[in-house]
Amino acid sequence: AMRDFLNERVANLARASDRDDAELRAALTVSSILGLTVARHFLKLDALATEISAEQLETIVRPWLTAALGEDGSDG
Repeated sequence: AMRDFLNERVANLARASDRDDAELRAALTVSSILGLTVARHFLKLDALATEISAEQLETIVRPWLTAALGEDGSDG
């Protein structure tokens, strides 16, 4: 069930891009988010257990995700 759910998330994300490697980028992004979810909510890593501000999301998380998806302004 989890694999099906994540495969659907990958497919939806990949459809939003016309890049040749969109599916791979989407799979890596979804996997990274899954890893963050596990680290924060199940393993309760100290650095992720605290409240994360909107500013932190904007300055750290958004560039990381947009770079992974190839939406960082590069032509690639």
